Amino acid sequence: MNSKFQISYKVTGLQKILANLGSRKQLLLENLKQAVDDGSTIVEARAKEIVPVRSGNLMRSIHTQFKNDGFTAVIGPDYKAAPYAYYVEFGRSKSGKIPPYPFAGRHYMEQSFYQTKIQVTKILENAVKNAIR
Repeated sequence: MNSKFQISYKVTGLQKILANLGSRKQLLLENLKQAVDDGSTIVEARAKEIVPVRSGNLMRSIHTQFKNDGFTAVIGPDYKAAPYAYYVEFGRSKSGKIPPYPFAGRHYMEQSFYQTKIQVTKILENAVKNAIR
């Protein structure tokens, strides 16, 4: 995935929690990896639900890549498969070759993030709570 724009969650205070967990440290790390996976699935699914569809190519190009040993999920379209994805997200104010007319962006990735933010935040919070109980 060639990332031209990103929206992210950042978990703060994790190092302090890890320092005080002792034997539960590994459980927390496993829970967080699973939470990142679960949360990214929700955001990706929502993006695919709301993305404008003509041929379905843009929708099929949306996927998740995991980085940082599974603690980071990058969700978005594959710009090789759908080179126009940026314009659909942000729009175009000037005429040019692609597309040949101005239009407003649909912000499907941004909307998917904000529409699932509370749900994903709760998943991450529960991952931490379940490890430190």
